[in-house]
Amino acid sequence: MAVNDQLRILSTSHYVVGGLHMLLGCLGIFWVFAGVLTAMDTSVLGDSQGEKAPPGVGYVIAIFGGAIVFLSWMLGFLTILSGRYIAQRIRRKFSMAMALVNCAIFPIGTALGVFDLVALTNEQVKNQYGHGPEFARQ
Repeated sequence: MAVNDQLRILSTSHYVVGGLHMLLGCLGIFWVFAGVLTAMDTSVLGDSQGEKAPPGVGYVIAIFGGAIVFLSWMLGFLTILSGRYIAQRIRRKFSMAMALVNCAIFPIGTALGVFDLVALTNEQVKNQYGHGPEFARQ
């Protein structure tokens, strides 16, 4: 397979995996909703005998959910940006750094990260970087 085809497939894979990161990050919205609901009425997490949850629990749950949403969306955005940079053959070091970050997200991010590192350390790929998008279209 030609190097241009490999990088095109790798770039498309970044778009897909970045979208999945963002989509799965939306699950944190439920945590935010549950936290706000609990903070407004602490009887939501109370037991059957009427005991209420401590007042700060709702805020902790909401902050945790917000952090999940923020980090997942940021990871998804940066992964998509890395795919864009691969398509343009610019910022190879950024794409390699994102490959290392994605390696921590098992299993899909790990596969993408490993494929990134293998492809981006290839000598033919290194030679294509720095020539800009016009070289990638040949």
